[in-house]
Amino acid sequence: MKSYGLEIAVPREARFRGRGVPAIELMASGENQQFYRIHAIVDSGASRTLITSKTAELLGLPDRSATLSMEAAGGAIFYSLARIQFRFPVPKGSPVGIYVDVGVTYNISDNLLGNDVLRYFSILITPSQVIFLADEQSA
Repeated sequence: MKSYGLEIAVPREARFRGRGVPAIELMASGENQQFYRIHAIVDSGASRTLITSKTAELLGLPDRSATLSMEAAGGAIFYSLARIQFRFPVPKGSPVGIYVDVGVTYNISDNLLGNDVLRYFSILITPSQVIFLADEQSA
């Protein structure tokens, strides 16, 4: 069994547990480096991380026209790109930060963490938490 140098256990959001959807709270910032708590569904089936226009506004991201699109289970999603940083809490250490170009869209009601973020981790989902496992240098 592989051992990991970094283990980040994040409690699951209670409001989604009954549906079996793994959702978490994490920190995010836009260009101003001011961090805010946001909620996101951990969606290993999503190729791209998407945030709602409401989250983009909270992070101080500029309002841009949705010029890109992708197909999803519910149909086409139109979005614009913005660069943000996510921070995951690490017990007894500094938070792990990941910069990612996310899609900003009006087409969804909840933020989604997609494979552009999840690819850095092995994910373990339990009834009470989502555990992100990684080698220290890969995260």
